[in-house]
Amino acid sequence: MTLTPIQVDKVCTDLQTAVRVEKSSKKVRKIESDFYRSVLEALRTLRIEADGAVASDIEKYMKIKERIKQVETDFTVFFQLRFSKLMRLSLHEVEGEEWNQLTSEEKEFLEKQKQIIQDVMRRFTDTSGRETTPPAVTKEEMEIQPVSEQKRVDDNYVLLRITSDLPPISQPEGDYVLRNNDIIHLKESFANMLISRKWAEKIQV
Repeated sequence: MTLTPIQVDKVCTDLQTAVRVEKSSKKVRKIESDFYRSVLEALRTLRIEADGAVASDIEKYMKIKERIKQVETDFTVFFQLRFSKLMRLSLHEVEGEEWNQLTSEEKEFLEKQKQIIQDVMRRFTDTSGRETTPPAVTKEEMEIQPVSEQKRVDDNYVLLRITSDLPPISQPEGDYVLRNNDIIHLKESFANMLISRKWAEKIQV
C-alpha cells in the first residue's frame, strides 16, 4: 500500500519527533502501534516515486533519494536509541505501564531477548553436571564452521541485526537459529564472521 504525499509528510514528521523524544528521555515512551509499519510504507512509497522519476526527471529523482536517505538516517538514530533501552529492559521483568509503552514488534523482540538471557543464566547456574553436544553442521546447512578455539578467547559481545534467514549454526556455547531482522548480542569473533559473509550488520549503541 502506497501512501499519499500528506501521509508521507506526517510519517517523516512523526519520526523526527520520535528521535527528539528518545534523545530527551531515559525511559521508553509510548509510540503509535503502527509506527514501524508506517515508516516502512513511507520508504516504500518514496522508492516507488524515485523509480518512476529516474528516467524522466533527474532533479525530482535526486530530491526523492535525498529524502529517502534522511528518513533512513532518522530511523537509524531512533532505532539505536530506543533499542538500547529495550536491551536494558530485557534484564528484568517488564509489566504494567512499561509493557504498555511497547509496540507488538518491540514486545516480540523483548520476549526473544529475555529467552536468550535466561538460557545464558541457566548455563551459569546449572549444577547438574550434564553436558550437551551440539548437533554437527551438515553440508546442507551451508557448511558454516564454528569459530576456532583460538578466536574464542575474545569475550567481547557485539549487537547485531541479522539480515538473512540462516540455518542452525553450532557454536561452543550452543546452537543459534537466526532469522532475518533478529536483534542479538553475539561474541565478537562469531559476529565478525556473520558480518564478513553479509549475513548481519553491526548496530552502534
